[in-house]
Amino acid sequence: MGKISFNRQIFKIPRITRPRISLKWLLLIVLILIIGGGGIWAYQNFSALPPEAAVLSAIEKTLNAESYRYHAISKKIVDNQEQLLSEVMGEKSNGNVHFIGKLHVVNSDFEIYQVNNKFYRKDVFSKDWLVLDQVNMEATEKLIQEINPLGTFSLCEPLEVQYVGKEKINGQKCRKYEVLAQNENKYLEVLWKDFSYVFWVNKDGLLAKAEINAVNKQHENHSLIMSVEFSDYNEKIEINAPI
Repeated sequence: MGKISFNRQIFKIPRITRPRISLKWLLLIVLILIIGGGGIWAYQNFSALPPEAAVLSAIEKTLNAESYRYHAISKKIVDNQEQLLSEVMGEKSNGNVHFIGKLHVVNSDFEIYQVNNKFYRKDVFSKDWLVLDQVNMEATEKLIQEINPLGTFSLCEPLEVQYVGKEKINGQKCRKYEVLAQNENKYLEVLWKDFSYVFWVNKDGLLAKAEINAVNKQHENHSLIMSVEFSDYNEKIEINAPI
């Protein structure tokens, strides 16, 4: 039998060439991995908190944030019929606050500033700005406590907290918690009882949304629902005293 010879050109294994990555692109990839990994670690680390600790931490971080804005709506439910009580747009920056909204119960608009420990309130009739004296300041502080939804976050420990899953709020993936607790707001305690809460906490450990529910002390078929959504955490917000 004749000798079989192979054509070396046909069976030659092609040389594999690896794509060359420039140092600039390599550094960019490493940076993305570091930042992304850090974000994932931070979210996982926060998610690992027990439910009660996660809620209390979120409330504390929210109230202590340098600046934020929020939109709050409160309603009364009577025999399954909704009645709008108030709507408030609020903002905070470096200890100064600004509220604007409407008390639907009395069909009255309001706007209040607290700047450098001074209160300013727009007169309903003249539309002039009033710098409040001690008497009016006490009444205004009471009004602020009643309309400011952040005042409802003074919860008495211990809390009954249950993690109920994830949900998106304004495009943010949040962890959702249901909470039973007593409230320390003395103005709300006058009329309402059996407080329950739902908190949506974003990946930064801040409140994206909160909902408060309560039952009227005199009428069991009357209930209160207050919903608050937060935005613009630690953004530059200027709040100056009105002219």
